Amino acid sequence: MYNNNNSPDLFIVSGTMDRCKHYLESGIYKVFKAIDEINEQTIGFLSLCESYSLYALPEFDRAVSFYENNNFEITGGRKMKLTME
Repeated sequence: MYNNNNSPDLFIVSGTMDRCKHYLESGIYKVFKAIDEINEQTIGFLSLCESYSLYALPEFDRAVSFYENNNFEITGGRKMKLTME
């Protein structure tokens, strides 16, 4: 997308709250807050977002091997997944 100056926008603010709400409600996006238990203050956060990657073989054989060695499962063809709980 481009702004009025015909230069690319790096971040588009409009609709951000609606998209974020949708991502949180659908489980695509998760946020965990770190709290200092003594002071009961927020000290940080971790945000996770579901993502997808496409690796064309044989060029990315090493990448696929990395995922296999880290307990990702092949779910059909060369699709892989890792369920985090």
